[in-house]
Amino acid sequence: MEAGTAASHSTGSKTIADMIGRAADRYGDRVAAIHKVDGSWREVTFAEVGEIVTEIGLGLIDLGIEPGERVCILSTTRVEWTYCDFAISSAGAVVVPIYPTNSPEECEWVAGNSESVAVVCEDASQVAKILAVRERLPALRMILVIDPGIIPYRPSRCRPR
Repeated sequence: MEAGTAASHSTGSKTIADMIGRAADRYGDRVAAIHKVDGSWREVTFAEVGEIVTEIGLGLIDLGIEPGERVCILSTTRVEWTYCDFAISSAGAVVVPIYPTNSPEECEWVAGNSESVAVVCEDASQVAKILAVRERLPALRMILVIDPGIIPYRPSRCRPR
């Protein structure tokens, strides 16, 4: 690569938080990601990613996530993980990844040690891990789910403040 070439492909971002918005403006209709939906590959443009990340970020803010607060992501690698990652950063919060293979106790350690106020879970199996240790996570205010499926509903266990 020639000197100076990389800069011509840059979004001009100063932080991770502004990267998606700038990429959406600059690359709009170009494909940003490809992922499977119901067995078929689906392309997602930078503009679409920008809209999705903005919606999730605004939702997090509306739910009361404050700048500097920590939010865990407990999910396998998937396009929604990336959307949530950028949305959390865009909302001014800090992303705390948890390995999806972690036990409930390991999830407790990561979420508790980081004093995370929310956990974004991939599905019911990941929610179950957090619910199993919920009583030992005093800072946790909410559990958010990417693919809810059938979630054991326990309203007293996790309420927004």
